[in-house]
Amino acid sequence: MKKLVLVLVSILILAAACQTAAPVTEAPDDLIACPGGWAYRANVIESGEPNPWPPVDISAVAFDDNVSVNYRSHIETAAGETRNNIVSVGVPLTTSYEPPVINLYTTNTTAGIEITQGDAYSRPGFSEQVLVVNISRSIKPGEYTFQIGIAVNGKDYGQLPCTINVSK
Repeated sequence: MKKLVLVLVSILILAAACQTAAPVTEAPDDLIACPGGWAYRANVIESGEPNPWPPVDISAVAFDDNVSVNYRSHIETAAGETRNNIVSVGVPLTTSYEPPVINLYTTNTTAGIEITQGDAYSRPGFSEQVLVVNISRSIKPGEYTFQIGIAVNGKDYGQLPCTINVSK
């Protein structure tokens, strides 16, 4: 009986803590797991429900060897926020049916903007990597550009620009 009372008290304490926690806010570029990989919340529309955000714009770039890259080239945000950039790479299928191995790197980042690698997803002919962009609370409003380097199966295909517009 004492164990049951202890469990019930623990549940009540946890429930009270959840109710007093800060509300969770959603952002248009939150990640949604879809059967084909990751998608931005604003780009996934539930049937019959209005979409509160405009879609997240995606840029498409074609490289040599029929390698294609889709990514977010422009990000609007405020200081102190975290944004996501899904970098998707498609390659022609080979007889091995192995997903491409992508390595992303960034250059020319500004102090106050930290970019880390998040989740990844792969299937034959397709791989994607999420770049998590953390914007410091102390960064000044303005436009900041950095480069995303793309290497696929050991070959470097160059760098793509990504601009972050930090609002007031």
